[in-house]
Amino acid sequence: GPQSLRLEASHTQVTLELEPGGRVLVTIVDEQGFPIPAPTVAVSTRGERLLMKTKLETGALGIIGPLVQGAYTLAVSAVGFEGVKRPLTIAQGESSIEIVMTRTVSLSGRVIDEYGRIAPGISVLVTPTGDSINTDADGRFSIAVPTVGQYGLHAHHSDWGGVDTTAIAPKENIELQLDPKASVDITVSIAGRRVEGAHALLSHPDGVFRSDR
Repeated sequence: GPQSLRLEASHTQVTLELEPGGRVLVTIVDEQGFPIPAPTVAVSTRGERLLMKTKLETGALGIIGPLVQGAYTLAVSAVGFEGVKRPLTIAQGESSIEIVMTRTVSLSGRVIDEYGRIAPGISVLVTPTGDSINTDADGRFSIAVPTVGQYGLHAHHSDWGGVDTTAIAPKENIELQLDPKASVDITVSIAGRRVEGAHALLSHPDGVFRSDR
């Protein structure tokens, strides 16, 4: 395990004694026993310090360790499925566990700009739930919705434009292309002093727009 060390000279002699460790083999399936597409596995200490995080190939066995024996937290996530978070005990030797994930009703896809380039960090708002999420580094988003049905999707960026559309959940590979539009500059202040980090929401018959900065 991690050891604390104090440096008091130009050269410090250190001896580390390895402790017996353990490994856990993780199988990740859905409720029908089929492999989960590209799940992400993360292991952290009970104090929420992240130790490892990896994205697996579909059907691949997750190998955790070797780690020092003790108590940890295992978190598994995948697009279109409810995340799983559970205690994990590492014992000496090798053991196996199976994680069963439940499919969710979700809307997923990507946001691109007017030239077809990926648009990371774009806010995507779902109505009427009011939930929102930012696109990842690849411009992709995935957001769970309560039930099957029609929802509104609103994506916008103050410089690149916005887009409003509807989709019937569940649906994947939705493409939202930003269209340059007009913008409004808003200054928020209290008693003449500007307020940092304030959020503004602009309502319009064509949609709801949120500030990104």
